[in-house]
Amino acid sequence: VKFSNSMLRRFLLLMLCLQLVKGFLTAPCLPPSHGRMSSRWSSPESRLISCRQRRRASSLALRSQQDDAFAVLRSLADVGKLSALGEQNDSSGMVLKVRELIAAGEVEDAKSLLLDSFFSQQMNDEYLIEMCKSLEGVDQPINVDDVISFAKSSQLPVLVRIDGFVAVARVLGVGLGLSAEASEVLRLAEEEVKSVKEERSSELLRAKLASARSQLHMRQGNYLKAWETQSEVVRLMDEHASNSSELCVEVSVLASVARQKGEVYEAKLLSLRAINLLPPDQPLLAALVRGEYGSTLLALGDIDEAVVEKQAVLDIVVLAVGQESRAAAQALDELGVSLQAQGKYKEAEKHLRKALEIREKLQDSQDSEVVASYLNLGSCMIEMGNSSMGYQLRQKALEICRNSLPNDHYQTASALMSVGEAFLAKGELQEAQEHMEEAIEIWERALGSTSPYLASALSNLARVLAAKKEYQRALLLFQRSLSIKRQVYGQAHPSIATSLNHLAGIWEEGFNDRDEAFKLRKEALDMLQETLGLEHPKVAVHMNNMAILEAKRCLD
Repeated sequence: VKFSNSMLRRFLLLMLCLQLVKGFLTAPCLPPSHGRMSSRWSSPESRLISCRQRRRASSLALRSQQDDAFAVLRSLADVGKLSALGEQNDSSGMVLKVRELIAAGEVEDAKSLLLDSFFSQQMNDEYLIEMCKSLEGVDQPINVDDVISFAKSSQLPVLVRIDGFVAVARVLGVGLGLSAEASEVLRLAEEEVKSVKEERSSELLRAKLASARSQLHMRQGNYLKAWETQSEVVRLMDEHASNSSELCVEVSVLASVARQKGEVYEAKLLSLRAINLLPPDQPLLAALVRGEYGSTLLALGDIDEAVVEKQAVLDIVVLAVGQESRAAAQALDELGVSLQAQGKYKEAEKHLRKALEIREKLQDSQDSEVVASYLNLGSCMIEMGNSSMGYQLRQKALEICRNSLPNDHYQTASALMSVGEAFLAKGELQEAQEHMEEAIEIWERALGSTSPYLASALSNLARVLAAKKEYQRALLLFQRSLSIKRQVYGQAHPSIATSLNHLAGIWEEGFNDRDEAFKLRKEALDMLQETLGLEHPKVAVHMNNMAILEAKRCLD
């Protein structure tokens, strides 16, 4: 969907353009890395595709709305994948230097190097996160007090301190999932802002902090709060930096939040506004904004147009940073998912395999990115009817997670859930249940009890229990999933409609209560018509299901 060095000038351009371009693309199951650290850390032919293809396309689009819960925000908080690609060797070298210092027992020097990197703003967040993880095993990892002490002892100018605090908060909260520590650091930054007397500078700094808080809300799955906060960011930028590159980015971010909330038409309008704000000489920013517009088109069911946008993003990225880059791999992966939604499986497979090839070849690729490629390629193989290959790819993804990622890494949970779904498709219900339960434990432990990932996982486990005819347990899980979604999305969202239909299925099949099932399906249909429009393929599918259920009721 993801600040600057010393002066607001860098906040207004360098940071919002360079740092924000990292997350211009978001493949499903690819949120930013957020491994855990010690609690002391203060871390996507013709438009006439078949009915079956349209159903699959809409399903993928709606799933994408939820599965993008973290990475979808291409914002100030999600930095580096594009801007740092041309100079990643220096950053990689800094990470290695920290590791060497720790191995040599020079922990204090390693801490100083990390803190200096935060406040110098010379590294993107991705590498800062890796440096932080290197300190996980030391006896006294850096905490908030260390950050404060460094900022004061270095006698840094107030604007540099503010930028440094925001960088720390982004890494801790968005990158590493340590929201309490990130909130405390942002509180320190807010105190610093009070000392800035010039009104415009103060308001722009407020926008910067609000943008960081918006990222934390999204990281926590709180879309309603993210919408409120990000709307304030856009208001401030409209007032003090209108027609700027920074405003373009923030409007695109707001479009992404709207899409996550299920307000897809609002998201489209905001994305179009962001496109109109694009400067002519910033191709990577164009990739960022057009990537979000393509995701919105996918959510709207405009699959062909979405593919056009995703292809354009790939072309931009290849021209800017090369066809063998990590950014190109992400663009290929996103385009592959969109082509799969379009029903062009061979083309999708080609792009997904190329993305995987690049990621496996590049030394600086994150293991989580490789895992995402295996999972997406596995899903494509299953759609093509090659269930055996799809299962093998998902198992490979899980194997990488077990060997290379922390036990509570989001991608481990994603791989467990994908393997569990494969077992469910094969009818191996006990294996499916065990894998899904483990994924749920990870998501609940790492992301809390109100994460949209958790809601989706609970629904999947409920499907397994329903297949085992454990209808009462399945009903309770579906109800819990629905409750979480209402907290996250509000009262009207396509994902809520999906949960209502799950509940309807349980009442009809498990308890033979077609009246309750009809009421729930009617509520779901009304919600889809409100959020997606009357012509969305998902609406047609639900109208057909309603007609079948009504016919059954007439026969009762």
